[in-house]
Amino acid sequence: MRDTEENCWLLLDMARAMGGYGYDEMWWADVYEPDDLEYSAPTLYEAFVHSDDYDPGAHWVRRKEYGDGFESVTEESLLADAWHMRDDIVKLARRGDVRESLPDMDFNARLARLETGA
Repeated sequence: MRDTEENCWLLLDMARAMGGYGYDEMWWADVYEPDDLEYSAPTLYEAFVHSDDYDPGAHWVRRKEYGDGFESVTEESLLADAWHMRDDIVKLARRGDVRESLPDMDFNARLARLETGA
């Protein structure tokens, strides 16, 4: 598997699906648009905007791994996280229970693209 933007997006796509379903290993891939946070949780959004974790140029926000609140996430940092977590993402994507839980995600096709060096 090569470190390409396309491969990082494939990994991120799988991680988002698994994180959204509740596989806690992929918590970092669960990101929100800042506008969604403002709409759904205005009090939390206001606290976030006035914190050191706020980056007005970031594409998304996600919950902090430890503690309360959110942190800004750029596209570049999210793709870097996907590449860093590649072994965990692939391992989890190969598990039978994950495949059964997420039947709409074609893990086989994504894994094949990763393995062929796309």
